[in-house]
Amino acid sequence: LAPAGVSNQTIQLVNGPITSLTILATAVNGNQAGQTFTIGYSDGSTSSYTQSLSDWHTPQSYPGETIAVPMTSRITPTGAVQSGVFDIYAYRIPVDGTRFATTLKLPVNRNVVVLAINETMAPDIAYNSLASTANVYGLTTEGHPAPSAGLAHGYAYDSKLAPTPLT
Repeated sequence: LAPAGVSNQTIQLVNGPITSLTILATAVNGNQAGQTFTIGYSDGSTSSYTQSLSDWHTPQSYPGETIAVPMTSRITPTGAVQSGVFDIYAYRIPVDGTRFATTLKLPVNRNVVVLAINETMAPDIAYNSLASTANVYGLTTEGHPAPSAGLAHGYAYDSKLAPTPLT
């Protein structure tokens, strides 16, 4: 069998404009409260994020924790199937998008097991005009009636409140 999880390691990231990291992880041998994840940036700085992780058999619904993969059994050390609730959780770790994240240092705790990491990249900003294909007119200004082909039931957004590229 190949290793399926990582614990107590520093993971290299893509070194780009990452806005967040989502990890699939679980705690084993009990809940693991107050675990520190450290993000390293290309400028040599770091930021830390503290997250509590539920044991795979005793969900605690910690803040920032979502059940990602609910399972109804696990394999015992003898290879037998044990029925019960055994979950893998998703945790979102915020990243400073103004810097390039290069590493993620996992907690120094063998009872925290990370199974996958998703790096959410910052999108390139591009404003595309839909003017040539627009068939719903949803912008107007205060004091002017909404266009008859408005967004829903004749309502529209106030163009003064819309971001500049929309107007």
